[in-house]
Formats: sequence, structure tokens, C-alpha cells
Amino acid sequence: MKKLTGIYQYFSLLNLDVVSGALGFVYVAAALYPVYIPAYQLFILGTTVWIIYTADRLLDTLRNPKMRTARHDFQFTHRKLSLFILSCCTLLNAWMLLHHRPAKLMIGGIWMAVLMIVYFLLKQILSIQKKWFPFKEVFIAMGYSMGIMLLPFSNCNTWPKVWIILCGYIFIVALINVLVIGSFEREDDWVLGEKSMIHLIQFKWEKILCMLLFMFAWVLVLFLKFIHPVTIVLMILPGAQLLPLFFREKFRLNFRYRLWEDGMLMLPISFLIFDSFLYF
Repeated sequence: MKKLTGIYQYFSLLNLDVVSGALGFVYVAAALYPVYIPAYQLFILGTTVWIIYTADRLLDTLRNPKMRTARHDFQFTHRKLSLFILSCCTLLNAWMLLHHRPAKLMIGGIWMAVLMIVYFLLKQILSIQKKWFPFKEVFIAMGYSMGIMLLPFSNCNTWPKVWIILCGYIFIVALINVLVIGSFEREDDWVLGEKSMIHLIQFKWEKILCMLLFMFAWVLVLFLKFIHPVTIVLMILPGAQLLPLFFREKFRLNFRYRLWEDGMLMLPISFLIFDSFLYF
């Protein structure tokens, strides 16, 4: 068990858990409404998610070398290698897009790029000036959900209702993720000048807000009206995300809260991989 935990910790340090979570939700979308997504587009999505998360942590460490988490420490230690891989992935993604020229994906990607640039600029400027960025968590959740659903929508000529509902569900799950993590890191963020939505909420209201989001996620799953085993996972996921708020001391140790939260995003793809093995 310790070996598996150690392997997952390295998996998490490399930001691969978030990448797996994004790809997992794409497969959920395909399970709810069948669509063909080319392999190169899945690669672009995975590497783009990795680029965004890695770049975000590199910017944090370059702006403030006093890292707070193991991920920040890891990125700072291996920043030259990370920058090299990041550059290679960016160039490879650009080449694949220019080679295949998927019009809908490229247009959607431009809008997503604008959103991410605005996010990074606001985060850096407001952090340097030690001003509030109250919608940081909302920006992150929007970018995560819209970036994931961009792939299935760009390969389909219609707008299936189940995908729109799933996009809202992913937004809520991502928002719970950043709120729970922010709850544990609120003091560190305050010292670094990153004052966001979590600092506007008192401790006693954090659970209430996250529980309301959990109920909204459940309602959206019920609206799917789709009989598929993966919907059970979708119902379990937001509830499991709340556990660190109820067992703070246990999850605070060795940044378990972050491992748990990002690990929960891997539930859909873990289930779909397990489910696929049953057919062999």
C-alpha cells in the first residue's frame, strides 16, 4: 500500500492526476452521447491541461521562491526540465492543430486561450498589488469545465442536452475542488497576497457552501436521466470531495487534502478503465 501511495504522490507531483481527470470526463461525455474524438485531440487536451497547471505553479514559484506545497517545491527544483517539456508540448500541439486544422476546436481554443491569459494576468497583477481576486476559483472551474467539454462539442454538429448538464456538473466539481483546497491553504495564500473567494467566506460557511454545491451536482446528475454505471460515480464524486472538510486534521497531514481532492477527479476514468476490462 505504501508503494502505491508513493507512486500516486509522484503521479500527483507531475500534475498527471488532473490530466487523467480531464480525459476521464471526456470519456464520460462520450458514454452519455456517443461521439468520435480523434486521438490527437485527446493528446492536445491532456497536454494543454498539463501545460496550464504546470505553468501556473512555475509562475507561483518564480514570483515567490518560498513554496507552500510539495508540487510547488517539485516544480521549482525541476523548473528547467519543466520549461523544456512545456515548450515541446506547446510546439507539438501547435503543429498538430496546423496539420489537422479542426476549425471548431481551433476557434474554441482561441477563446479558451483568451480566458486563460486574462486569468493569469489578473492573478499575477492583483497578487503583486496584494489586492482581492474574488473570482479566482470561478475562473479555474470555468476554464476546467469549458476546456474539457470543448472537445466533444467541437466534434459534434448538435448541442446534446446531456453534455450541457455535464458541463455544469464538471464546473461544480471543479469549484468544490478549488474551494476545499483553498480552505486548507487560506493562511498561506493570504501571506502571499492571493486573496480570493475563499477569504470572503468564514470557516463555518465553507461546509455549507460546499454542501449546497454537492446538492446542485446531485440534481444535475438526476437531470441526466441516463441509465449508465458511470452515473453512480458521478453521484459519489462530489460527496467524496467534502470529506477533508469534516476530517481536517487527518487530511492536513502531508498535504493529503490535495492528493485526495485531485485524486477524486480521477474516479470517472478509473471506473471506465475498470468497466472496459469487464468486456475482455
